[in-house]
Amino acid sequence: MLIFYFYFPLVAAALNNVIEMRSDAQKMLVLRRNFAQHINGFGIWLQLLKLISLMAVFTNFMLIYISTQDADGSSRLVAALAGDDTVG
Repeated sequence: MLIFYFYFPLVAAALNNVIEMRSDAQKMLVLRRNFAQHINGFGIWLQLLKLISLMAVFTNFMLIYISTQDADGSSRLVAALAGDDTVG
């Protein structure tokens, strides 16, 4: 097949499409998925979502904290939260 590829490259593409259509048809007609089982709750996924949410909040806070530091290392965010009026 590779011998004729340089002369007529569409043959390889057409052959590939035919093979892919056949395999897709076989997957749709013969192979079937199992029915979903009904369960109560989300299991471990709820704890994982809570953990990811907490990590996101911490990451965002650290990004804000780092981006509000002055050249001398003092944080404008901490000064603003402390009620310092000299924040500029």
